[in-house]
Amino acid sequence: MKRPLLLLIPPLLLGAVSCGDDDDALTDLPETQISTVIGKTDVVVNADQFPNFAHTCWNGADIPVGFWSTTDRVTIIVYNDWLCPGSTKEQPMTVLSGNPRDIVNASG
Repeated sequence: MKRPLLLLIPPLLLGAVSCGDDDDALTDLPETQISTVIGKTDVVVNADQFPNFAHTCWNGADIPVGFWSTTDRVTIIVYNDWLCPGSTKEQPMTVLSGNPRDIVNASG
């Protein structure tokens, strides 16, 4: 994959993950509460029939947060992601799944 194409993936990935499929996802937020984060995203391209995945970091509220996402739209959020700058291995990582099925099936 050529480097210019890789540069297009982070904005597309962040748009798909944060906004949903339509503009209605942001209609309830005031303009002053919407921010766009653009940063480095590492993309691992897997063989056919295995989803590609991407990883990016965000430093929110003084806690480094890693976002792991696959091409099948599953997102994993990792607080104190050890691959992100500012994380500390003395503290555990906290992993949240962005898969709605995990939330629905959490009770058993």
